[in-house]
Amino acid sequence: MEEVPIPDFRTMGNERLARPSTDLLDTIYLCQQRQEWYRDFARTEGEKPLPFVGSVSLASDVVETAAHMRGALGFDLEEAPSRRQAGRRLSAASSDWRTSLACWPW
Repeated sequence: MEEVPIPDFRTMGNERLARPSTDLLDTIYLCQQRQEWYRDFARTEGEKPLPFVGSVSLASDVVETAAHMRGALGFDLEEAPSRRQAGRRLSAASSDWRTSLACWPW
């Protein structure tokens, strides 16, 4: 059985799922390939590391971490009247930082 190469928090009915689907693994591997390509591209282009990457740990307070990320992204919850608008603004803010919400680095 192939292991999931990232932290695996998948559950169904509070039970861990034993086997990852082929589709899940394909998606993870594709995202990892894209991340590796972008990491190499960014280094080649002289991009500086993002200041918030690696700035928190699993032991960090969730509320404080969310506030830290909002600050780093320049994202203000008060300026988003709906969840949809908040999602759009967050996506735009993250694009400014050259990040991908779909393939977050693990």
